[in-house]
Amino acid sequence: MKSINKIIIREFKRIRERKTLFLLEIVFPVILFFLFAEIYKEELIRELPVAIYDEDSSGLSRTVARFIDSSPTMQITENLNSVEDIKNEFKKGRIQGAFVFPRNFEKNIKSGKNSSVIVYKNSTNILVGNYLYKESAAIIKTASAGAVLKKLKSAGLSNDQAMAVVNPIQIETASLYNTNYSYENYLMPGLVTFTLQMMVMLAAVIVISSEYTHHTFGELIELAEDKAYKIV
Repeated sequence: MKSINKIIIREFKRIRERKTLFLLEIVFPVILFFLFAEIYKEELIRELPVAIYDEDSSGLSRTVARFIDSSPTMQITENLNSVEDIKNEFKKGRIQGAFVFPRNFEKNIKSGKNSSVIVYKNSTNILVGNYLYKESAAIIKTASAGAVLKKLKSAGLSNDQAMAVVNPIQIETASLYNTNYSYENYLMPGLVTFTLQMMVMLAAVIVISSEYTHHTFGELIELAEDKAYKIV
């Protein structure tokens, strides 16, 4: 135990005397801690810039657009006139997502025909892509169901009957442990651990190589009494 204590004291002295080791072992971890805290302080993704390309210009498409803009995750920053404009805005980095409402969007939904909203999302960032998909799917489903519900009620069905047609199977979900879908809960522990591990490995390489460079490895072996586990 005494030999291990001597090695520990010796290494702390070496760290103090060598700027590179001091920076890697003491200064950088503190800097990285505050850096990660600043980068991920928001915890949640909010107000992602998205664009709208509305070919339908109907009441329903405008309603869906308002729902999108009122979502805490998204904010409409552009109203574009073509898919080519959408591609250009993505390339410039001005938007993270885009919604295209096709012609006859409202008409098809109210007549019971299939209609689709094309959602473009930046999938180079997994978090951004997943958030956009989750929010857009919920918004579009709610808006289209509301339009059909309104039509059924105008045809004479009661609210309960119309709801049974629009949504015959209801799904209730309960999110456990990470109810607000914060990426900090699962990203930060792994990121901090990985970074510290890399620093420790890099510092270990520098320490061992410096023993050979300064011809002090024999001294270390002597302190460890020729036992490798004491050095480790």
